[in-house]
Amino acid sequence: MRGADHYFSTLRQFACTGVPVLDANGGMIGAINLVSVDRGNRADYLFGQQLLAKTAHRIQRNLFEKQFNDAMLVTVSRVGRDHVLSEDALVAVNEAGMIIGATSTVSACLEGASAASLRGKAFEAIFHVDNNRLVNVPERVLSIPANHGAAVNLTVALPTTAAPQRVSKPLPPGPARKQRLPPSLQQLATGSHSMAAACRRARTMLEDTAMLHLEGETRTGKSALVAALLQTDAPDAPVFDLDCATLGDCDADTDHLRRVIEQARVVSRMSYGKGVRATLVFDNVDELPRTSQAELRRFLNEQEEHRHQTGDPGHDSRLRVVSTSRKPLIDAVNAGHFRDDLVYLLTGSKVFLPPLRRREHPEVLAQALCAQLTGCNVTFSAEAKDALCRLPFHGNVREMRGVL
Repeated sequence: MRGADHYFSTLRQFACTGVPVLDANGGMIGAINLVSVDRGNRADYLFGQQLLAKTAHRIQRNLFEKQFNDAMLVTVSRVGRDHVLSEDALVAVNEAGMIIGATSTVSACLEGASAASLRGKAFEAIFHVDNNRLVNVPERVLSIPANHGAAVNLTVALPTTAAPQRVSKPLPPGPARKQRLPPSLQQLATGSHSMAAACRRARTMLEDTAMLHLEGETRTGKSALVAALLQTDAPDAPVFDLDCATLGDCDADTDHLRRVIEQARVVSRMSYGKGVRATLVFDNVDELPRTSQAELRRFLNEQEEHRHQTGDPGHDSRLRVVSTSRKPLIDAVNAGHFRDDLVYLLTGSKVFLPPLRRREHPEVLAQALCAQLTGCNVTFSAEAKDALCRLPFHGNVREMRGVL
C-alpha cells in the first residue's frame, strides 16, 4: 500500500508491504510486514515486496527442512535465474522415489505445477531423472530439461545422522526418528512405500537383535536385501552363506551344516574392527532337512542363551544369523515338514517382503528397470502403464524384467 492510498492522512508518509508466511505444507501461519517512508519511488515498493517474499520463503524452507529431515531434499531452480532475490523450491523425496512434499515456490520453477499436485507422484515422472542418480552425486548441480522446454537445476541434500550423545541416564520414551535408507536399499524400494518400510524394519531388527528372517515369494528381493544390508553395515565383514535347499537328509550334509556353523563361530571371535560382526545366512531355510533342523535348533538355542546371559539382545554377540524362506514357515510346520520350536527361534525378528503385485506404483520400478536395460530414460504411455498395473507378476521382478 502506497502512502497516498492510506485512509488516515497522518499515515500517508508511509508505505506498507505485507506477505503471508506459510508452513511446510503450504498452510498460512502468519504474515510479515514492512513499513517504510514513502519516497514515491516505484523501485522502493518492488524491493520491499521482493525482500519480504524472500524472507517468507526462507522461513518456509527452514520449516520444510525440519519436517522432512529424514527425506532426500532436492533444490529446484530455473536455469538462468541466479539473481539474489530469485526463488528456488525444495522437493522432499522418500526412499521409494515418491514426492512427499514441496515448498510453495515450486510453481515458479515448474510451469503448471503446485506443491499439492506433486505430492504422491514419482520424482522420475516429473523430472525425468532417477532420484538414485542424484543420490550418487550429492551437492552437485544437475541441469535437466523440464516441461514446456524450460530447463531447471537440481541439487540434492541427503539427511545427516547426528552422532549419538553420551547420557548418564536413560532417555525418556518418545517417537524414534526415522532414518533415511542408504542408496542400496532405496533402489530395492523404488516406487513402493511398503517395500521401503520392510527394508527399514529389516535393517533395524538386524542391528538390534543380530537375528533376521525374511519371508517372501521368489524374486521379491530377499537375497538382494540381505546383500544390501550386509554391504551397508560392514562391506569387509565375513559372511557364511548356505543354501538349505541343496542339503539332503543324510549324515554327510548334516556334518557340512555343522562345519559351516563352527567356522562362523571361530571367525566371529576374531577381531575385525569395532562393531564388525560375522554373519551366517541360511537361504531357503524352509527346505532344510529334518536331521539338519535339529542341529540348527541346538545352535540357535546356544545363541539365545548367550544373549540372555549377557543381557544384550545382540550387540554382545559377534555372530549374526539371517534366514530366508519363500513360504511362511508356519505353513511348513502345519504340514509336518518343519519343527515348531525352530520356527520360534528363527522368526522372532521376521520381515515380510510384499510381492510386486501388492506394491504401489509398479510403473516407477518398471521405468528404473528400463533405464538399466536400455541405458537411457524411458517414458511409458498411458496404455503401457495400464498394462503393467494389470499384470499379476507372479515371478515378481524377474518376470517384470522379462516382460519389459
